[in-house]
Amino acid sequence: MQRRLESGFGGSIGSGSDTGSAEKKPMPERRSEESSALSRRLSGDHRAPALASVMAHPRFMVPKGTMITCGTLTELDTTVAGLVSCRVSRDVFSADGTVRLIDKGAVVDGEVSSGLAHGQERIFVLWTRLRNPDGVVVNLDSPGTNRLGSAGIEGQVDTHFFDRFGDAMMISLFSDLSQSTIGTLSNLTQKHNTANISTSNTQQQTSQMGNTVLQNTVNIPPTLYDQQGDVVSIYVARDLDFSSVYSLAYGSAP
Repeated sequence: MQRRLESGFGGSIGSGSDTGSAEKKPMPERRSEESSALSRRLSGDHRAPALASVMAHPRFMVPKGTMITCGTLTELDTTVAGLVSCRVSRDVFSADGTVRLIDKGAVVDGEVSSGLAHGQERIFVLWTRLRNPDGVVVNLDSPGTNRLGSAGIEGQVDTHFFDRFGDAMMISLFSDLSQSTIGTLSNLTQKHNTANISTSNTQQQTSQMGNTVLQNTVNIPPTLYDQQGDVVSIYVARDLDFSSVYSLAYGSAP
């Protein structure tokens, strides 16, 4: 059974004498602000579909997202930008889990390019290159994380509180003691009807000195320290292809 349109549906109106019915003009559509807002909410963000592909060399590929466990060989100090290194502490296998591609004992080089900002307790470390014990090297360009995968490497943070505020606090304390001493002397002079001691210039200069010292020291950045031998992780940010340097050898290992 198939469907069909009724006869006369959508057909033209006959040429009869029915001329009394005037053709109605469509009313212009009014779009209120509410309907416009609703239309914007109902219009989704249409993205192009992601095309699937097959990994070319799964036996020689360390996929993106792999975590590499590493023990630091150098102490981390964010006072100045510098270089760091670590040693891989366990083997890393290919995407299909059959071939060991990164050996335990491989050395990873990294760099710290920026200092620690106020309020932060982790530093961003970029691990740039990995070198296997057999001499194979590969560029990582991947971030360092803690053991659970959170971005950044933790350590002991020195906020330099007394370096930032100590001098200003000492100047403020000295100013308060001076004002207290001068106030005592002023009371003594008033009792003996001698000349008053003027302290306005001294107070103003002391206040300016404290503000100057504070402006010069308040922006000292905190420093993060992490001792040698701590365990860190590296989040592999791209697929690492070893197919150009390794091949499969079947049979028992010598």
